[in-house]
Amino acid sequence: MSQKKNRTKSHSKNAKNPTLPPSSARKRSSKNGSAKASSGSAQKASADATEERDSRLPPPGTTLVKRDRKGTPRCECVVEETGFRYNHVLFKSLSAAAKAAAKDLGITENQNGFIFWGLVQPTRGDADLLGRLEKLWTRYEATARSLLAASGELRDSAAESIARHRATAPLT
Repeated sequence: MSQKKNRTKSHSKNAKNPTLPPSSARKRSSKNGSAKASSGSAQKASADATEERDSRLPPPGTTLVKRDRKGTPRCECVVEETGFRYNHVLFKSLSAAAKAAAKDLGITENQNGFIFWGLVQPTRGDADLLGRLEKLWTRYEATARSLLAASGELRDSAAESIARHRATAPLT
């Protein structure tokens, strides 16, 4: 009975026994005794063979540049046939390269690679359209007031532009 207490459970977990391959790579026996690959690895192999390149990706050799709001480059990633090279490391996915770049930039949350590298624009929810409109209107009004408070040609141009907008897009 004391022998049962002293046994380790390393034989029950693959991670604790480095001699065993991961369960998806192990072979199992079928009813007739022949060995065959687990269905998970077979499906993955067939998916890799038939997987097509995402149409949103630029061609291999393209350098993707992450820029800040002022347009200054922050980091770069090169598109390759087999992945995405960031900081001399090849990543399998665009999001993995984005996550590594974000970490270097001090950003801790997960990243969508297409959005991070600027290949697509983030979608905005329609949940708070009125709130977005209010925020935009406040910014527009503050900018318009500061331009109208200026003197000379800038003030005249701003007044003309505001009058033109009012005439072409009446809201009532």
